[in-house]
Amino acid sequence: MVSAAAVPRAPSGSGFLVSARFDITWFFASMAISYGMMAIYLVAGPGPQKSVVVGLYLAFQLLFNMPHNAQTWTLTVLEPAELAAHRARYLGSLVVTLVLLGGTMAASPAVGWPLLNSAVIYWGYWHLIKQHFGFVRMYEMRRGVRDRVDQALSRAALYAGGLAPLVHRIAHGPVMLDAGRGRPMEIAHPELPSWVATGAWVVAGTLVGVYVLRQLQQRARGNAVAPLAVATLLCAVANFVVAMALVDDLIVSVAIMTTWHDLQYLGLVWFMSRNRAAWQQGGRHLVKLAGQGRWRAYAGWLALYAVVILGFRVVLPDPWGAFPITLVVALHYFHDSFIWKIGSNPHLREELGLAPPRTSPA
Repeated sequence: MVSAAAVPRAPSGSGFLVSARFDITWFFASMAISYGMMAIYLVAGPGPQKSVVVGLYLAFQLLFNMPHNAQTWTLTVLEPAELAAHRARYLGSLVVTLVLLGGTMAASPAVGWPLLNSAVIYWGYWHLIKQHFGFVRMYEMRRGVRDRVDQALSRAALYAGGLAPLVHRIAHGPVMLDAGRGRPMEIAHPELPSWVATGAWVVAGTLVGVYVLRQLQQRARGNAVAPLAVATLLCAVANFVVAMALVDDLIVSVAIMTTWHDLQYLGLVWFMSRNRAAWQQGGRHLVKLAGQGRWRAYAGWLALYAVVILGFRVVLPDPWGAFPITLVVALHYFHDSFIWKIGSNPHLREELGLAPPRTSPA
């Protein structure tokens, strides 16, 4: 059994979520992996060999994206209390997603499927912005930032800063995914003139600038500020800009943008699972492994899941090879859209160290 006291927690009043070492390693320094991928791509030279892109894509999926995807299930459908409370929601989402994706792929593989797949990709981009904002909000809560102007500005600055690079990419291209198998897929998008992208950059730059100036002003006045929230926001916006505006291959762009988030998620859910195991006197599945500190076994199960999902991508013929990974990714977006609602989930706040811990049951 794991006691609540055994789980590492940041001191009261600290700006960190877990600890200085943990936060810096998992939530900030981990971004170096994304830029390492970009360096490999750029070192390959202008117009890198497709094998380099495919290798980065496989590394991204096997080491980071699918493992973080697997963690979602241990917090939802593999969590007995969560499954009992929301069984209809989980079953309904699975049925709807299976029918929608499978039906579209079977009925219209050349037209309907690319459109639906494009919609899932845009959903994923928005999901990524929202997940980064979740970290901003957690750091604000940790430092007691309650000013509504500050909270509104951080949201507006991150949303605008994340969307501007996407608008730029749509306006200037290329908007093509090529994972090295089958025909490349052009992501469906509206035709946007360059002035729309310019306007998006102006709005984003203005909001980010106002946000930073506001934080400096609040600090000078002695009001609550969250330096790590500011750092998260600026790093997230920079990551979107680098990936979408400076890298031509969209597969590599996706890997750069998403790997950092995946590593943040892996670290955060490990910490959260250890807390959950403490409250549940042991926990189940991956939560149990986390509670026992068995990180090798934990990582092994995540890796096995990644190999299985990517294995389908290799052995199934197109377009069905894309079905399993699209299915689990879409369900991941849906599940994450409500399991991380800090404002309406008091137990989540406790498990993330944002509220005093419960007394472990006898």
